[in-house]
Order: sequence, then structure tokens, then C-alpha cells
Amino acid sequence: MQEYIDFLNTLDEKGRRVAAVVHDHIADRYPEYKPFNIRPMNNAQNKWQMNFRKKPEFGKAFCSLYSLDGKLSIRVVGSGFMNYELFLRQNEFGDKVRNYFFAGGFCENCGKKCFQEYREYWYINGELLATGCKKNETAKEYVGVIDDYAAINNVGEGDIQDLLYLLDIQAKHISKPKNPKEIRGNGYAETSKNRCGNVTVITLEETKLDIYEFEISDYCAAKRLDKYTAEYSLTPMGVSDEGIWFYHDQKAVCGENGNDYNYTTFPEGRYAAVTVDDPLSFSAWRVWTYIAGWIRENGAEIRPVNIGNVPYFAKFYRKGVGEYMSVYVPMK
Repeated sequence: MQEYIDFLNTLDEKGRRVAAVVHDHIADRYPEYKPFNIRPMNNAQNKWQMNFRKKPEFGKAFCSLYSLDGKLSIRVVGSGFMNYELFLRQNEFGDKVRNYFFAGGFCENCGKKCFQEYREYWYINGELLATGCKKNETAKEYVGVIDDYAAINNVGEGDIQDLLYLLDIQAKHISKPKNPKEIRGNGYAETSKNRCGNVTVITLEETKLDIYEFEISDYCAAKRLDKYTAEYSLTPMGVSDEGIWFYHDQKAVCGENGNDYNYTTFPEGRYAAVTVDDPLSFSAWRVWTYIAGWIRENGAEIRPVNIGNVPYFAKFYRKGVGEYMSVYVPMK
């Protein structure tokens, strides 16, 4: 393709080598994505773009390559819970790529109580991170801005392994069907408040859970629950008289499965909790975000539990003709 050759010719030797490796990796592993939109972005023709897409002008780009004054830059915009997996895998990347996916910055909880309707929260390495108003200034050495979006600057051969790993993670998430429960629209925060209600702080005793003689259908619609727990990386622990218990498994977020019923004791302690009805129609991640926001607003902290870096537990149960989910975030 002549346009592809034209793009390569705008790059210095280092950029050409990396761009060719990226192109060949995508062509070999993800051939449904092809280089499109190859063109200069200004009259001086010192700024070019190339997008890998399934179709020329429509759909989410798998990744975008840019030539800026002969230097190669790359942008990969994640889908679904890709950013979450990258945060969890941060130590598997070098400084340049790691700073790229932290470049959006995090709210510093300055006490001004600034409102952001779509704010997200992650519990990473024992710390509660939140999207917000502060950009990551430490990323300037590695990360630039192209058309208001962050991109990895001045990519070289030393970055190839990280870039191909980043693309492989992107391929996993971009291929998943869009989860309608995660689509955001007007009234997002108000809907969360109406569904979740008030956060309650409670103290629960240690509970040994049964893993042998029970039917999941006694607590929730079994097939729908299987799909739901897979979507939200919920790993089963067992059942009690109250319901069937799960914990949010960060290893499952990264694709490591097989931990079902490895942890069969619910830990004692204080929890921030809410209960939602008809839970399989609503997002467990959204419930977590709602509670995490309350914890941060109230100056509380998440308590580590002996299972590991667990942000929240979920219990599913039936009461009368209704189905319910209670979500518990451990608090210090």
C-alpha cells in the first residue's frame, strides 16, 4: 500500500523500524484491523496519522500511529475494563508506557468536594485512586498530547516489547461485546443514588461458608448470574443462610481464573454497604464506585483483608419474589 510507504518515509530510521514491527504484529495476530486514514494532518506535512481499524472511517481504532517531525508516537485508547487491567499490571511495563496509561491523572481529594458525575475509582496496591481534576505532570517526559488525547512520544526500539504487550491486552478488551450496563448517559449519578440508596456502615462477624450442598438457583437466576459474575470478575466463595457470596477478584480482571471456592471464610470487621434490587439489571462496578465515592468523601479508608487486594464483596439472595445484591467494602 503506497500510503503506508508514504507514512514510513516521513519517519526517522528508528521510527520506521518500530512502525514496521507494530504493523507486522497487527497483520499477523489481528488481521481484521488494517491501516487506514493515512494522511498528513497539516499543510506543512510534518504531522501524519495512521489508524488501524476494521473499516476505513467507522468504529473504534485498534491503535493510532503518528509521525511528528519524523518521530513516531502511538496512541492506544482502551475499551471496557482495559485501564483497570493496565493499572493492575503496571509493574510489567517500563516507565514510558506505564506513564502513558497514568497520564489522565487522578483526583487528589483536596477537600474542595469537586463533583464529577462519571468519576471512577480503583483500589490499586492498597490505595484508592479516582479520576479527577489533576493531570499526571510526571508523564511529560514520555507523553504528549495529539488532538487533546495522550500519546506515547518518541517511540524507539526499546519500547517494542511493551507496545506489543499493550496491543495484546487491547485486543482482548476491544473484542468483548459492549456491556450495556456500563453505558453512561444523562442522570448517571442520580440513577446510581436512586438504585443504591444510603451507604450503611455495619460490623459483620467472620462467617464460614458452605461449598458443597447448595443450588445457585436458590439465590439467583443461575445462568444470568454466571454471565454477570464473569463480567465483573466476581469469584465465588460459598453460601450461608443469607445468600451466595463472591469477592471481586483482581486476578480475574487480568484473566487469571480458577480461584473458585479457594476462600471460603468471609472476614469479620466493619464494612460500608448498600443493597440493590434486581441486581442483574444493574452494574456491580457502578455500586462499587458509589460506595468508594462515599468512602472518599467521608475521609474513610479501605481495610486490607486476608484474601488480598479485594475492593469489595457481593452477596446475592432472594427475598420473597425479589432478587437482591448487597455489596460490602471493607473499612478501617
